[in-house]
Amino acid sequence: MKGFSSHIFHPYLCCLLLLVVGINVSMAQFSLFGEENFDTLHLHTDDDSTPPLEFPFTLFDSNFSTLYINNNGILSFQGKVWQWTELELSQIPFPAIAPFWADVDTRGSGNVYYRVSSNESDIGPIIELLDQQFPDLSDSWDIDHVLIVTWEDVGYYDIKDDKKNSFQVILIPDAQYSFVIFSYWRLEWTTGDLDGENGLGAPEAKVGIKGSGADQIAYVEGSRSPDVLTLTERSNVGKAGVWLIRVDSAEDIPDIIPSVDIPSPPNRNPEIPIRTHPVPWFPLRENPDYYNPVRFFWSSVSNATRYTLWVDKLPNQNSFVRVDLSPEQALCGPEYCTYPTQVFFEPNRWYRWAITSYKGTQRFSSSIEYFKQL
Repeated sequence: MKGFSSHIFHPYLCCLLLLVVGINVSMAQFSLFGEENFDTLHLHTDDDSTPPLEFPFTLFDSNFSTLYINNNGILSFQGKVWQWTELELSQIPFPAIAPFWADVDTRGSGNVYYRVSSNESDIGPIIELLDQQFPDLSDSWDIDHVLIVTWEDVGYYDIKDDKKNSFQVILIPDAQYSFVIFSYWRLEWTTGDLDGENGLGAPEAKVGIKGSGADQIAYVEGSRSPDVLTLTERSNVGKAGVWLIRVDSAEDIPDIIPSVDIPSPPNRNPEIPIRTHPVPWFPLRENPDYYNPVRFFWSSVSNATRYTLWVDKLPNQNSFVRVDLSPEQALCGPEYCTYPTQVFFEPNRWYRWAITSYKGTQRFSSSIEYFKQL
């Protein structure tokens, strides 16, 4: 049906759990996705939507029981949104959550996956994340399911696939609170060719959230401008590509959700791109020679006696490598430790990396925050 014209909270999240590794684009999806992870695959289409999905959720003081996943990068309550971004969020008649509302066209490239998950592998990292950010509320979480929606390598109108976007949204309902995570790891186009040219130009994608009230609208910084493509590099929580927003209350909703500074790793060579991936698993689906070998950086822990670096992979999850390191072997300084891994990536596998830090008999996880190719 082409041709139709017609405050979210300041950073609530600190660090994103366990793992940061990467691939040829900034990787920031929080959860696994794909049919191998029991996702439903949405039809390859242009402006279509799913049937209403039963998923109770509180958005800005209003309670909803169902929502729609719209192919154009937006979730909506009370009705479908088939339009693309010639409209503003204020012009949509329904409350909506827009991780990347633009003229998505999956007839030529890409997939849209979704699932409601009660698996500990999905919920556990989220609860750990919330514990880090809300220690005063850590005993009160009541989260037994989440909604994960992923747009993987999606093209733009009209059946164009020379540029691709990949992003994910997670809805996290709690008995008292609601949260949304946006994450981005590949953004190459801003608009469809009905309005732009070769996937670029105005109107650029809208990223934000709209409640039931006319004043309940907030955009992520960089939305509605060419800077929307830099969402893979920016964050409101200090982790490239990741944005977390508390959405249960409409109180003190800012018009713009600002980004924060992301620290650079030590001894960074500007000619070697830094890849970040703050999630438990990431897929390797391209030439592994691009990644091998790599050096990892993670935050040093005061008075740590040793570190354990390990990697696990799927399929064949029993195949893993473990390296025990003293602070001296890990070249630990005041802020970072670093180690060149001897593990080589293989194609068509999911990988997981982690660091465990030890203080005597105490054990806890540290984040691998950066890596760079050697």
